[in-house]
Amino acid sequence: MMLLKYKKYIPLTLMLVVLFLSSCSRNPNSPGNEYAPQMYVSMPYEPYTQVKKNNINPNGMNLRKPPVGTVARKGHYNTTVQNEKGESGLMAYNFPSGPEGLEMAAKVKNPLLSQMPKDSAAIDKYVASEGQPLYERYCKHCHGAGGKGDGKVNEQYKGVANLTVGAQKTNSSGHIYHVITHGKGRMWPHKQIVSPEERWKIALYVHKLQGRLYEVALKNTVAPKKEGEKEEENKEGNTAKTAEKEPEVDKKEH
Repeated sequence: MMLLKYKKYIPLTLMLVVLFLSSCSRNPNSPGNEYAPQMYVSMPYEPYTQVKKNNINPNGMNLRKPPVGTVARKGHYNTTVQNEKGESGLMAYNFPSGPEGLEMAAKVKNPLLSQMPKDSAAIDKYVASEGQPLYERYCKHCHGAGGKGDGKVNEQYKGVANLTVGAQKTNSSGHIYHVITHGKGRMWPHKQIVSPEERWKIALYVHKLQGRLYEVALKNTVAPKKEGEKEEENKEGNTAKTAEKEPEVDKKEH
């Protein structure tokens, strides 16, 4: 009697079960069924969104081919750099955050080295004009003017890295670039405010604070000597030249 009493609800129950099972999917990429698309799908045609066929455009797509002569609009920062031979090198990459990405990034050479001057004085001038202002704008408040981790922020936010000692001193440009991009430890990511080109320039200035700029920028290049060292070297050179001009004379006994 109980079954007969609820007999009229059996078809409805079966329909609900079928509907429930049909809504389940084994495909993890399936977004499921949409029951109110008009609430989040734009009625006007959006160039970068394709929900259904566009009956107005010839190819059925919302995005149309640009007119002949259209000039491509670049982004707000450069993503490539050219060397003296005109060869292009990338300034941005997609290495993931974390230890694995950091290990890969550490092997990347600073792309700005291909267009930097080849003498130490010009390198100093380039880094002072291009890298130092960016460091002072984005890094000085935490790492300090000399990179020793003694910036104003460290007074309240302990744990800022000293970039001039220990393992930090030997970090490559790629390592520094990756940390600026994704952050590390207590340092937050800065990719939203520092462009790829600016990150590489900051890395060069950090090398200067570490005393490794010439080692990184020019292999087998000696850092410029101080005035006192230059004078001493000149004296030694003059003495050597004088010795060469005065040949030894054999003394004869009379």
